[in-house]
Amino acid sequence: MITQYFKAHACHHKRMVRAIAIQAKWSSSDYRTYGDFQTKTRSLMSLARARMAKNDRNLVVLPEDYGTPLILAASKVDLEGSKSLESAIRKAVVQRLPVLLWRRLTSGASFVNGLFLEYAREMAREYLGLMTQLAKMHKAFLVPGSILLPEMDFGASLDPVGSSVYNTAFLISPEGHVLGWQRKLHLIDIEGQAGLDVTPGKFDWIKTFHSEIGKLGVAICLDGFKDEVVGELVRQGAEILIQPSANPEGWNDSLRREWEKGCLEMVQRFDPLRFGINPMMVGEMFGLVFEGMSSIVAKAETTSDRSGYLARAKTVDREEIIWADLAPY
Repeated sequence: MITQYFKAHACHHKRMVRAIAIQAKWSSSDYRTYGDFQTKTRSLMSLARARMAKNDRNLVVLPEDYGTPLILAASKVDLEGSKSLESAIRKAVVQRLPVLLWRRLTSGASFVNGLFLEYAREMAREYLGLMTQLAKMHKAFLVPGSILLPEMDFGASLDPVGSSVYNTAFLISPEGHVLGWQRKLHLIDIEGQAGLDVTPGKFDWIKTFHSEIGKLGVAICLDGFKDEVVGELVRQGAEILIQPSANPEGWNDSLRREWEKGCLEMVQRFDPLRFGINPMMVGEMFGLVFEGMSSIVAKAETTSDRSGYLARAKTVDREEIIWADLAPY
């Protein structure tokens, strides 16, 4: 586990916000059961705990799709011999075929879409139950990556609404309360109808969260590259841009330069934005390789080397915890 730290310009009469980005490395073995998922997540949060500020507020962010593979635990699919995500999901579909056929006939849901709808309540209960508990345990604001879920009453029954599934990120308070959620608007190929069959979120659903640690705007991965999404978050007052990401391809210099057009560039271009947090998923999942360099950024003129980076991962394929103190405002 590699760690990196940079202290932004200080203002000693006010409390800092410590931002912690977890560059998680996933494996299908971490999602075989809910117990495996809990063990993995508690381990990562314990490592993050070692970097949390004792006298300041803490904001911890996990990567995009951190909760999505819980469909494997929910469906109890046998992963032996599954060399691709498609084959694993196909096995899960076959196991629940009668129910999924009924969903398809009554609501038009595809088999993959229907699979996530079938287990939505269970996945949401396990995922949010663990994440709210960990936020409260560590007394930190937590953005626990994202997970594929339909519209539902996240505060009570968790009853799914409709037949659409969205890539959804949550903001959880140190008291363990779900403060809100953001759904991804711009999808990549694997999220499309030929893959996970995710539905894009709506522009009208974009919102900035006003909290005691500042005004937070969440733009899931590709959304963080889109002017209309980031611009709307800024219009609503966003000061900290949070961009949970998962890049399903190998990392190189060209991709690194392209990635700088996201969180780093947006913080430079939009004056109200002061900081950005971009945790990335790494590792291999059913033959898909995920690589990237997590980062915490600020206005270039406020960083010692004028790069805009407060903290940056040192590797593209290993777990790391990076952190930085964000000056109060």
